[in-house]
Amino acid sequence: MKIRSTLAALLLAAGIAACASAPEPEAPAPVTLSDEAFTALSKAAQSEKTQPAREAALTALISRDDITDRQRAEAYYERGFLRGNYVRDDVWAYPQCAVVDYMKMQELAPDHRWIKGMEEDREYQFSRFQYDTFNSAPQECKDAAAEAFAELH
Repeated sequence: MKIRSTLAALLLAAGIAACASAPEPEAPAPVTLSDEAFTALSKAAQSEKTQPAREAALTALISRDDITDRQRAEAYYERGFLRGNYVRDDVWAYPQCAVVDYMKMQELAPDHRWIKGMEEDREYQFSRFQYDTFNSAPQECKDAAAEAFAELH
């Protein structure tokens, strides 16, 4: 009787151990947009007729959950460049908002081949902060850009 109890306990312990160590099925790899598809969407966004439409299209691209960090960094760069080139054609067309996007670009892809050009343009955008024309930038851009300026200077 003792042997049966011991054997049953061993079988039960082995069964529990087998269940506990069974590998969980791997989650499928997330599907990401191909570089070709991303480039087509980015070019389409940049080809919109108006600055607000380009801004909205790039924002939608940044918000996608099927792009890589590098692709998102490139979309932030493009939107930052757009925001820095326009003056008051849209609520976000301010150098402060451009700097915020550039900081996000660098955070996502610090070794991206566009970093050097971005850093040069970011410095130009910082130099524009002194002009009263840009005092009406959205407060969230002004706050984040001030933090970026303090961090980098």
